[in-house]
Amino acid sequence: MSSFGGHPPDVAVTHPLPVEGIEGREPHVRWREALGVALLGALALAVISALSRREAVPRGDDLIYERMAQHPFATHTFPFAYRIGLPALVHVLPFSHTVSFELLAWLAAGGAAGFAFVLMCRLHTPKRLAAGLALALATSPPMLVVALRGGRNTDAMTALLMMAATLFVVERRFRALSVTLLLGVLVREAELFVIPLAYAVWAERWWDASAARRALLLGAPALVALLALHLTLSSVGEAAVPGY
Repeated sequence: MSSFGGHPPDVAVTHPLPVEGIEGREPHVRWREALGVALLGALALAVISALSRREAVPRGDDLIYERMAQHPFATHTFPFAYRIGLPALVHVLPFSHTVSFELLAWLAAGGAAGFAFVLMCRLHTPKRLAAGLALALATSPPMLVVALRGGRNTDAMTALLMMAATLFVVERRFRALSVTLLLGVLVREAELFVIPLAYAVWAERWWDASAARRALLLGAPALVALLALHLTLSSVGEAAVPGY
């Protein structure tokens, strides 16, 4: 009651606005849109590479990955011998190596575009701009070079896994991040650069012991896997392997 015995003063009642990006339906819609961006990026890269002149015979690094797809755990040149993820996957797929490498390159480029789209949306980039930039990533010169080399290169797959890991860092999805780092290090050791990135994103001051501990713990499986690869697989110089 007011001090004058009248009606109580009006009180403004505020209602919380729905947070679509967290609990609403928007995340599901965004992932469906990301799938569309991924498929469009993969198709665009496939079309561009089909219309371009490609290497007819594997050579250089391409030949190394082709040899690794034939025998993933044999002795190969350093540092390629430890990047077994892509060639091992090609080894077990029921297609020819040429088809498998190309399909994986297109899908990886498209997948990188899809994760990049979601990441940019999470960082409040306008949706159309995010889609355009993501498609530009899928058809960028590095991705096109991989496609023109018959997919016998880890760059597209590395981009996919690093984009996914970066998104999981931003969203603090710790289990998904740890698994992605583990898979990524099997493809290329560059995936480990996401660990200091995670610290940089999570740290609240220049030295944050809690953030450092969390980043190292989540990256530990990947570090152990890389160490295990170096201890169990042998590598040699290029001159020691006939035919390279």
